[in-house]
Amino acid sequence: MIESLSIIGRKKTTKTTLALSAPRPIVLMDFELGLRRVEPKYLPPKDELIVYNYAETIVTDRKRDIKVAQAFWNTILKDYNKSLEDDKVKTIVIDTASAVWEARRMAYLADIRELDPNRKALVPQEYFVPNRDMKMLITQAALHKKILIVVHHTRPEYDANGRETGEEVPDGFKYTGDLVDVELWMNKKNSIITGTIYTCGLSIAAEGLEIENPTFDMLNDLIEGYRKVA
Repeated sequence: MIESLSIIGRKKTTKTTLALSAPRPIVLMDFELGLRRVEPKYLPPKDELIVYNYAETIVTDRKRDIKVAQAFWNTILKDYNKSLEDDKVKTIVIDTASAVWEARRMAYLADIRELDPNRKALVPQEYFVPNRDMKMLITQAALHKKILIVVHHTRPEYDANGRETGEEVPDGFKYTGDLVDVELWMNKKNSIITGTIYTCGLSIAAEGLEIENPTFDMLNDLIEGYRKVA
């Protein structure tokens, strides 16, 4: 059974729609109003969907105001912990994990700026704390027997000289793929949506497989089939 899934892709590749096909009730932590773009026929019933909407917290305020940045991260943690402790909840969807990573980074920078107001950015060694806390979010879901789905945008990949390689990588926390059961890349070509299993800790044989218009059950059944054969 898939317990953690990373869905990666460009905009409008049905990432949120796929996430909402997971076992219900679902908690959706919506940072970018992705829910409003989901076709009504794919929405869970209202009594099986709990939505936390964070889009109203202005990005510029979080970057400029220390207290706003810290309060925003604390709100995310409170809602996440509440979802973990709710026995009825089966799936937690973070849409997008890129936004959560940015929120944690800004909150930690705000902590540092309380001591040194002139600081403008984290130095490399200080990323240990945001990295640790992002790992904690993922591992806590497994410990609480929740399915966790994290949605990622993509960004260009750069080489050591700062030049674009022509490839794309998940935006935000770069270690997600090391921690989740499955990474699925969503693509759209000629209006056809496909999902390609990039990595699969549950069955290496499933890696590279492409599924048209995937749902959570389709993906899970496919991987379980490979596990039984193995």
